[in-house]
Amino acid sequence: MRYTPPHLIGLLLVACFSIPNLHAQDTIDVDPGLGTLQTAINQYGGDVVYRLEAGAHYELDGIINVSSQAFGGSGKALTIIGEESDGMPAIIQVGRTSRGAPEKSMFNCSANLTLRNLFLTGKDSEGTFCENIITMSASIRVVVDKCVIDPAGTRRTFNGGAAANGSSLCLTNSQIYRNGSMATPNDGGWTAGMAWDTLWVENNTMVSSGQDFIGGAFHREPNNQFIWINHNTIMWHDVWIKKSFNDQNFYFTNNLLHDQSIFPELPRWYPFFPDFEQGNNLLCQTAIDTLEVGGVLETLPSQRRMFWEYNLMYCSPELQALPRYAADNGKELTYLLPMLWDEDVPLSYTGGIEVVSPEDSCRENRILADKVNWPHMKYKHNWYDLDPMYNDPMIYAINDSVGEHILGFYRGQFWNEPDAPAVEDLPSYNWDIDGYNGGKPVDLPFAWPRFDGTYTNPDLLTASLEGLPLGDLNWFPEEQFQWLANKGLIQAHILDLNEDSYTLIHPDSIAYKVKFTVVDVDGKPIEGALMILNGDTLETANASGEIAFESLAGTYSYIIKAHAYEEIKGEFTINYSSLFLTISLRYAVGIEAFSSSDLKVKLFPNPVNDLLYIGGEDLAGARIQILNLLGSVLMEEHLMGGNGSLNMTGLNEGIYFIRIMKNDRQFLGRVAVQR
Repeated sequence: MRYTPPHLIGLLLVACFSIPNLHAQDTIDVDPGLGTLQTAINQYGGDVVYRLEAGAHYELDGIINVSSQAFGGSGKALTIIGEESDGMPAIIQVGRTSRGAPEKSMFNCSANLTLRNLFLTGKDSEGTFCENIITMSASIRVVVDKCVIDPAGTRRTFNGGAAANGSSLCLTNSQIYRNGSMATPNDGGWTAGMAWDTLWVENNTMVSSGQDFIGGAFHREPNNQFIWINHNTIMWHDVWIKKSFNDQNFYFTNNLLHDQSIFPELPRWYPFFPDFEQGNNLLCQTAIDTLEVGGVLETLPSQRRMFWEYNLMYCSPELQALPRYAADNGKELTYLLPMLWDEDVPLSYTGGIEVVSPEDSCRENRILADKVNWPHMKYKHNWYDLDPMYNDPMIYAINDSVGEHILGFYRGQFWNEPDAPAVEDLPSYNWDIDGYNGGKPVDLPFAWPRFDGTYTNPDLLTASLEGLPLGDLNWFPEEQFQWLANKGLIQAHILDLNEDSYTLIHPDSIAYKVKFTVVDVDGKPIEGALMILNGDTLETANASGEIAFESLAGTYSYIIKAHAYEEIKGEFTINYSSLFLTISLRYAVGIEAFSSSDLKVKLFPNPVNDLLYIGGEDLAGARIQILNLLGSVLMEEHLMGGNGSLNMTGLNEGIYFIRIMKNDRQFLGRVAVQR
């Protein structure tokens, strides 16, 4: 039986959190400038789409408060989308306070937020960092798709410390650069606050990020229901991937990690962590331990699912020089932090000193080696020290800076070597390709894209679970197309905790989910509507107006018929993904009565000048509607007796529909107003 967390079932069907349909909401085009975005939001509120001009500059004049109260009612959300462009997208820059300091955040969210196709810059007009990009509170949903964030603040890109249980964060197809200034032991961090229900991170590139990828306190009660980290590229990350023990379902797959845990202040932290207490001067990349709830350890074997496979942990030769220098010069043994410890520790992580047993490494390895108590722990098929062979030579220049910075820091700060360089003279390993340092609009970055994540190592180009490149697939469009076509099947394969690879199915051979919802002009479902697809009749719509089926990719013609409604014809295309459409049917013109099972009604006179008399069988309590030819209701009344009349003097000359409904029976006819 396939294991799917209950709250995830809908998530898989809609491919993460769906971006709002522009046709279903009003769209407000916002002019560039200082404070114009907030002015528009204050005027129009939530549940509209704010569209920003590609390449234009929008400077905030304060924090954008995303709250139901600010939007004028509960359940309303904020959606900001930039115009599509091959170059620089719309730019949103953090604002400044009345005292001239940068605001702490760009968005303060206690209601749902969607951002798409935007460039967010976390430095104000004077070049000063903000702390966070998005602060989350309450039980909300935040969706960030196709956005670039550079720089990403000094504390947390996504600060979820106040987020309530049930909150969700979905980050897809985005790029985050320079999270934190990398100057202090607690500098920067990708996300913090571990009370969320779902954390979905897929197809992103993170470059020069700070302290934590996923931060949270140790030994909290279980409150993380689902974490999905898939196909991301993570370059030069300061410390660890996650430091929480409380994850219930954790999936970390197909990621490319380059020089992780490189922050030179790490040895100062060792005494505060359980590894040091057990005799190891070493931290873990991912904290996994027995949960303690109310002073009681969880019952083993653990049922928590931890799938950590098909990833690359690449430590550049420049970084590997640190443990090698320590071993060659009689210094205290210095480990590089592995992604996960296996029984054979890579010698490059220890300076050549062999670690032959899990007991010789760290607490995490002893836990992972226990397959009896941790039957759902998966940590195979990971790769170490394979150079991706990047196409951008600046990546290797940064490697030089990383090695020089870290080794120089250790020599001067921990080993007290007299000829060690001064800390202030050590090179920066922060990704900076065009000198962008915030400031006025003329100082905004000109280099686009901000990073080139393509590489050529043939082993890594087929190393993912699906036989595709590791890391962010946006750098490999043709391969990403294959992945998207198979996405639902791949997700199910991973959720089943399969250790074997997934064999890609040709996109033309996959049956994709299709659902038509047929409604009337008032948005009410039409039960029994019939769809004819390419000349073949399908099942009729259910009580919710839904016609669901599976079909191969391609373009199809359809006809939808329903009793008393105009027939509609059209085409739809299944573009290698699921398709969900809503079809609205108009009422048929010129029908005087339906079958014998419907109401028997007489209308006179017709055409009518003022009073329209309605007779026939007993119509007491029947509801009468007059509609225009577009189906909009213009008048609505109830008959008190078995017969009655309707005053039509308020209507202009023309043709109208009349609909009469009693219980589950109805009459639909046409009436002309003529004077």
